Amino acid sequence: MLLLSALSASPQKDSNRANPFLRSRNLNTDSVTLKIKALDSLVKKTMADVEMESMQRNMESFMQMQKEREAKQKRNAMIRIGVGLAMLALLVIGLRRRKKTAK
Repeated sequence: MLLLSALSASPQKDSNRANPFLRSRNLNTDSVTLKIKALDSLVKKTMADVEMESMQRNMESFMQMQKEREAKQKRNAMIRIGVGLAMLALLVIGLRRRKKTAK
C-alpha cells in the first residue's frame, strides 16, 4: 500500500498521459509524505495495541494458572496435615492402650 502511494507520488515523464486520474489531480509530494508517515505511525500504534492486548491476555492466563496451582498446593497441604493428625491420634490411642494393658 505504501509502495503504491509512493509510486503514484513520484514524478515520472508521461505518467500523466497514461493515467487520467493523475492528470486531473496534482499531487504534492510533501503532503503525500506526511500522509504516509501518519499512516505508518497509525499502523505502528495499532500493532503495538494488538501486541499489548495479547501480552495482557497471556499475563491474565498465566496468573489464573498460578492461582489454580497455588489452590491445588494448599489443598494437598491440608490433606497431608489431616493425614498427619489422624496418624498422631492413632499413635496416641495406641500408646494409651499399651500403657493400660501393661498395668
